[in-house]
Amino acid sequence: MKLTKQEIRVRELKRIAEANGGVLKPEKVVAAAKDVKNPLHECFTWDNTEAAKAHRLWEARQLISVSVEYLESTGQDTRVFVSLKSDRGDGGYRKTVSVMSVPEQRAELLQDALEDLELFRTRYHHLRELAGIFQEEQRIRERLSKRVKATEKVKSLVRVPVFVSSEVRRASSRSTA
Repeated sequence: MKLTKQEIRVRELKRIAEANGGVLKPEKVVAAAKDVKNPLHECFTWDNTEAAKAHRLWEARQLISVSVEYLESTGQDTRVFVSLKSDRGDGGYRKTVSVMSVPEQRAELLQDALEDLELFRTRYHHLRELAGIFQEEQRIRERLSKRVKATEKVKSLVRVPVFVSSEVRRASSRSTA
């Protein structure tokens, strides 16, 4: 049976870890990957100029993500900027305070947070000590789902009047005359 690229890479990472007392250290991974024949080689940017630029962008993202300020309104330190999924194509961040004041953006941030929770659950589902957190997550999802269904029902019952400009009315009457 032929292994996938991912399986080959995992096998190589396990090999490196075993060769180093069961501990996988990034510098050992890079050292092994320098060999062009190593299955991990293509996972790295070997052009130093390109790699340096990518690293500085990563540093900027780290700086943005750890920037917090105390908000008197909440009495808590809060991240100054957040990354909405819709902005990630361009790599942008928005002020958290602004996002929280725009209902559509706040809803998107909540959806992003729920997706992060799902990743957290996937990563740590085997820890029984976290079962209560996962149960609460499920209750939150159910509550939000009911709220969304209720909102959709209201929207389907409400008719939005369509306003036609006088220019459109004139053009329409000319075409029928």
